[in-house]
Amino acid sequence: MATFNLIDEPWIPCTVLDGTQRCLGLREVLTQAQDVGELGGDSPLEVAALHRLLLAVLHRNFDIGDEQQWAVLWECEAFDPGVIDDYFEKWRGRFDLFDEERPFYQVAGLDLTKGGSSARLFFHQDNNATLFTHVATSDPPSLTPSESARLLIGYMAFDVGGLKTGGPAKAAMLNNGAVVLVKGGNLFETLMLNLCRYAPEQGHPWDFNRDHDIPAWERDEETRPEERRPFGYIDLLTWQSRRTRLQPEIEQEGSTVVKNVVIMKGAQPPSDFGLRNRETMLAFRSNPRAKGTQDPWPVVTLTEDRA
Repeated sequence: MATFNLIDEPWIPCTVLDGTQRCLGLREVLTQAQDVGELGGDSPLEVAALHRLLLAVLHRNFDIGDEQQWAVLWECEAFDPGVIDDYFEKWRGRFDLFDEERPFYQVAGLDLTKGGSSARLFFHQDNNATLFTHVATSDPPSLTPSESARLLIGYMAFDVGGLKTGGPAKAAMLNNGAVVLVKGGNLFETLMLNLCRYAPEQGHPWDFNRDHDIPAWERDEETRPEERRPFGYIDLLTWQSRRTRLQPEIEQEGSTVVKNVVIMKGAQPPSDFGLRNRETMLAFRSNPRAKGTQDPWPVVTLTEDRA
């Protein structure tokens, strides 16, 4: 049986402050954040999504209810390894990419006959022309567990909308906007500068019940193809826009690869759920001429003909 636990296995590309390149697991990335310059990845989509994953873990472990609490943590210049270790030990089973019952960011009970090529994690479909990459569904790439994890996390945050297995699905939360990440002198500073004030009782970042706001891996119920509002900011950071299942294979030499993946419609926010004042990595502009169903505060997008 394949296993790959994201807590310990090296899968996140990092540039260390001395300029060397290393791959680290979740625990090392957070406990050594002060020694890491920045995160890497195979695409900017992966980099943005990886930061959101780390921010969700931090919000579950450190109180950032006001400026003073943020300042105290900032002055520590590192995240308490004891706190990080205790959390990962409690949820260790939920971070295994290939767990039989609760695979990370996936739904175990999906019909594997509905699967397709691993090229779909590169936003390809069976009838796509080969344009920006040479990945083709007819010749599925053999993804390592590390590659599969990074692609899966990026796909969940940025997939395009359209017809999916299970019905038409909306685009993922970050698909339509220009994502902004504030960067510091090292990864610790970068994560700190992107932690938002978390005090839902006072409307920060908005009003919700913090008891219901937990990351995807802590939920006992699996993601369903339903329309629902995010329970809170941490739920938003780990939003499961698709139901997925990686299909690992053990090759003759003993290495684990992923050539096929099941991707289905996941959780969908209702049309009246606006991201303004909720999503902290996007910027919004006022549209005073909005009419009917038009959004009066559309997200700032990347425009092809503008610098």
